[in-house]
Amino acid sequence: MITIVMRIWVRGCSMKSFGWDDWAMASLLIFFSFQQALLYFFLEFGAGMHITEVMQDHPEWMTILLKVDTSL
Repeated sequence: MITIVMRIWVRGCSMKSFGWDDWAMASLLIFFSFQQALLYFFLEFGAGMHITEVMQDHPEWMTILLKVDTSL
């Protein structure tokens, strides 16, 4: 993420030569941010843990994970 921001700054501000590949990198920065937010959401609610452990400790997380409850 830092590399993409640095590339956009150097190519756009310093060199003043922002090409199609830089636009692709900028769109990937947006996509990457959404992907990371989704990953952290799932990890917060027990994704990656064994289902028996989730059901034992926090059974309410299963409904959040299965239907992505937006009322949080």
